[in-house]
Amino acid sequence: MSIVKISPKNSKLGRVNNLNFPPCFTCIDMPCKDKCYARKAYVQYPNVREAWNHNYKEYTDNPKQFVQDFIAQMKNKKKKDIFRWHSSGEIMGQRHLDDLFYIATQLPETRFLVFTKKYNLDYSAKPDNFVVIFSAWPGLDMPEHIMKNNRIAFMLDKEGVETRHEDRNTFVCPGVTKKTHCDKCQMCWNIDKIGKDVVFPEH
Repeated sequence: MSIVKISPKNSKLGRVNNLNFPPCFTCIDMPCKDKCYARKAYVQYPNVREAWNHNYKEYTDNPKQFVQDFIAQMKNKKKKDIFRWHSSGEIMGQRHLDDLFYIATQLPETRFLVFTKKYNLDYSAKPDNFVVIFSAWPGLDMPEHIMKNNRIAFMLDKEGVETRHEDRNTFVCPGVTKKTHCDKCQMCWNIDKIGKDVVFPEH
């Protein structure tokens, strides 16, 4: 069995290579748990659950081998222009983040993207082909320096609790409004060039 299970697509991303961990317990006490869309897929589809559990176990058991296998698999893919980390799961710590950055340096032809609520890690070694978007969630405090110096993804809850986006330059995710998949849009992979934050209305 392969060390790494890379998915070539999913229903939200379209044809975008992605890799996931199980939802919620890699995130640890995040307020998004009750509305986590990844939990539904994890519970509903045994093959999805098996792949995400497998990735988590293989990484935590042997991070070095996991990284080497991931790089080898990606180098052999025909379509590898963009990649999405963790549409389920979260960066687990500094070692994990450093491994993601190292992978990006070994695959310069691929643009990597991650959304994260791990505000306290050191992102200073981020390669140019790696995009980090910090996720804001209603009721979750975000440090001022993160809000000020980075691109932010705002989840607009139906209750209207989230208002921090109102004084910022934003665009609404076309996947929500026009049902456009990420492989066709790619705005988040270019968010630094666009110079706007992204808004995801609850749906």
